[in-house]
Amino acid sequence: MRSPRETLSLATEFWRYMTGRDYFRQPQPLGPYFSDPRCYYNDVRGKAAWSGPFRHGVPLLPEPDGSLVVSPCMVMFYGIGSVDRFLLERDSQLLQNVRAVARWLQDNVTADSYWPTQIKEDVRHEFYSANSAMNQGLALSFLVKVIRHLDGADLPTAQLTALVRSVAANMLKPAAEGGTTSRRGSDLLFLEYCRRDETVIFNGWVYAVFGLMDYVQFQVDDVAEAALECTLKTMRTRVSNYQLPDDWSRYDDSGRICSPFYHRLHISLLDALSRLTAEPVYTDCLRRAKKADTLVNRVRYTVRKIGDKLTD
Repeated sequence: MRSPRETLSLATEFWRYMTGRDYFRQPQPLGPYFSDPRCYYNDVRGKAAWSGPFRHGVPLLPEPDGSLVVSPCMVMFYGIGSVDRFLLERDSQLLQNVRAVARWLQDNVTADSYWPTQIKEDVRHEFYSANSAMNQGLALSFLVKVIRHLDGADLPTAQLTALVRSVAANMLKPAAEGGTTSRRGSDLLFLEYCRRDETVIFNGWVYAVFGLMDYVQFQVDDVAEAALECTLKTMRTRVSNYQLPDDWSRYDDSGRICSPFYHRLHISLLDALSRLTAEPVYTDCLRRAKKADTLVNRVRYTVRKIGDKLTD
């Protein structure tokens, strides 16, 4: 059971979400990439509008116990949102955001070329490492876009290019060897959390794919191209498993269901995948997910997720 402090924190978070005031659950519709290919695949520009605390130019995540930590995922979304907004708005402050994120990535990457994700104490799960395919994919997208589209913006392009290569190499290693991949026969999947049970979270897998897409357009890498082709083939055969019989979304392949926020995020990601690949399976899953996005289902699955959170 949750402690009273954690329960209060969850209640506050839920209220902000329901009233549209939650930075972490703001809508992320189809991205500006589809009108301007310099930009990202889903719209994370709102992530550049952090009004909370900072350290060395990057956002700090407030924890329920009152502490402040740096979340790599949060930093990378802040960076990608800032890149997109700068490309579209040309506001110099946004370029300062981008520089701060680039510095943070350089200064905080591990010797194994990743940024450890936060792993809360959980006796139910064991982890290969604190690596994350989602973090790696977001980092690749951010770094490639900075190098390709912000050349001459007083950024260390050569160093960032070397970082891109090392991050991609790490990302493609098996999770059991410190990377982020899971092999299941001929299938290739990416792990947002490198748990030993190798549960695959759908949105984390997609963000990893987006990063690989950006990387192979930037760097000639036969191994990465083959991995991208393989994981896209795997995703095509498995994507429908991430929908319940009533077409609401599953969060992962271990049976967890999505909150309304994540269901709508899946809709945006499926829309992007459909446009990027022209594969009918994504169009069909998108149609079904949209059909399931009713007020009745949003209320039903919100209540279920509250119950899951309070007893998790």
